[in-house]
Amino acid sequence: MKQEYARQAIHLMLGAIYFCILFFLGTEQGIAALIIIFGLGSLASYLIARKKRIPFAKNILEMAERENESHLPGKAGLAFTLGVLITAIIFLPVNRMAAFGGIITLTLGDALSTIIGMKFGKTKTAHNKTLEGTMAGTIAATLGLAVLFPLPIALAAAITGMLAEYLPINDNYTIPLASAAALALLL
Repeated sequence: MKQEYARQAIHLMLGAIYFCILFFLGTEQGIAALIIIFGLGSLASYLIARKKRIPFAKNILEMAERENESHLPGKAGLAFTLGVLITAIIFLPVNRMAAFGGIITLTLGDALSTIIGMKFGKTKTAHNKTLEGTMAGTIAATLGLAVLFPLPIALAAAITGMLAEYLPINDNYTIPLASAAALALLL
């Protein structure tokens, strides 16, 4: 469980950093920065998989990586970064606020649904998820979104994003895209 807390803390930190990068740098520079981060992360993953030493990265991976991800070091961070990047590429040029909302839903909803679901989840749903985790993620995402959007719209986007977590595709892609799409339709 301690490993999962570390993993979700990194998830929250990356989400906040990426949000700030996109918010303060703007569309083109923000997307370029995320592409560079993704490229450097991919290179680091490749080097670590080839047993090259990158001490700082290795320590983070050992602290937060799940056992089934050892074949691709940093898989979760790369997937998270790619999910934010895809959402930014699709939505920032046409609806900046929808893009930000998708990133908020991924950052808060996914992290809190995992933590609460693992700690307090009793009602199993699908794909090893729990009703309690999904509800916690929805509440967390709604609260984060309510800073930028009216509560009914925030709630609808949070529900859409957290239900997209159940799709049989990596939730780092489905959550922000579904939530951003809902926001784009509702705004």
